[in-house]
Amino acid sequence: MTTEDKLMRMRCQLLLKKAQVEKSILIDRAKLQQSYSKVAETNYSPIKRSNILFRQWLDKISDIPS
Repeated sequence: MTTEDKLMRMRCQLLLKKAQVEKSILIDRAKLQQSYSKVAETNYSPIKRSNILFRQWLDKISDIPS
């Protein structure tokens, strides 16, 4: 193998490695977005959660006999 062939081979290997890294980054980002959307579907926003907790607290107070 000539020096030019070796350099070309190294460039190709680097480009392939770069493409693999970029692909794995894109896959990980997609997985994160899916997990964030699942959390958004299942969890209440802080305001809604505080409203629910406040209503539950009011229900407990109203159940206590005076």
